[in-house]
Amino acid sequence: EELDTKFAGLYVIYGHIGDGHVHVNIMPENKQQFEEAEHEMHIFAEKAVALGGTVSAANRTKYGQTGGGLRILIRLPRAHR
Repeated sequence: EELDTKFAGLYVIYGHIGDGHVHVNIMPENKQQFEEAEHEMHIFAEKAVALGGTVSAANRTKYGQTGGGLRILIRLPRAHR
């Protein structure tokens, strides 16, 4: 719900439920949204770790004239799949 409020139409969440991988991609439209997206990605990572999961990958492209984006890959423990 929070992503819908801040980034309506600018994010995608998908995953491989069998192995517990969840991908979160945010494509902000401006520098302020980019900074907010960075904060949201930290929250995703903290929640995954609190559940006993791990952050498998995190990618960030610098925001500039061509835009920018953030991506995180989370692996959830079996109990939360």
